[in-house]
Amino acid sequence: MVTSGSPAVARLRLRLGQLPDPPVLITAADVLRGKPDPEGYLQAAAALGHSPAACVVLEDTPAGIAAGRAAGMTVLAVGGTYPDNRLTEAHAVLASLASLRCRLLGPDGLEMEWSAT
Repeated sequence: MVTSGSPAVARLRLRLGQLPDPPVLITAADVLRGKPDPEGYLQAAAALGHSPAACVVLEDTPAGIAAGRAAGMTVLAVGGTYPDNRLTEAHAVLASLASLRCRLLGPDGLEMEWSAT
């Protein structure tokens, strides 16, 4: 998880969503430059042991989309926070996370399918 929020806000949002801590959490406290700079996403890829090209970013802001693209990652925008016409730099725009299907292929593999708006 890469967020422009503080560690406390990130953890609170995870708890409110009844989600476990992610294996990697990069917050504003971990980077010198926030989004749209790709630093946070590049740190996350390195911490996960994957190349940026093997990573997929889910974003809902233009700055986050720009950060993911600058990091060399595939970026899927999730509509709702901004109008779809502000998310066009993403590789695809999803109406919601319900438009995304994931299937685990093993410890290092994930198959993803989505329907774009």
